[in-house]
Amino acid sequence: MKTLRVLQIAVEASNTVVRDCSVETCTRATREGKDYCTSHVELHPYVRELVQRIEDRGAEDDLVRLKGSSEVNLTGITVAEILLSLRNGGARTEERLTREVQLDKTIIHNYLIRLSMEGVVRFGRTSRNNISVCLVNHDPSMEIEEEVE
Repeated sequence: MKTLRVLQIAVEASNTVVRDCSVETCTRATREGKDYCTSHVELHPYVRELVQRIEDRGAEDDLVRLKGSSEVNLTGITVAEILLSLRNGGARTEERLTREVQLDKTIIHNYLIRLSMEGVVRFGRTSRNNISVCLVNHDPSMEIEEEVE
């Protein structure tokens, strides 16, 4: 039992090692042995990559809004998000996709036009005559049921 306590003390001591921020002019300590303090976390390579991906998505979405479906990146984040939504939930109206992906309806429509031209999705109509979209080779048994609150 004494060995376990010694091990626990060693682990606790290693968790409390204070490390200074990697920015030369910064004297602040970091949390949990990280490379950067909270004021400089944006310098971490992973954070830089995330910020770049978000900026790239915004730029692509702006191009799709302005120039149409020809600007859609079929391997981009927005296409992946749209396909995930359709894969998990089945057929959706454009309005619902707009809410789920949190993009302007014009942008969503342009993405869907391109996905339709590629044979990935198919347009249809709901009983209320709204435009709906579904995956071409969709297996409904793979859908994730939504929780009812």
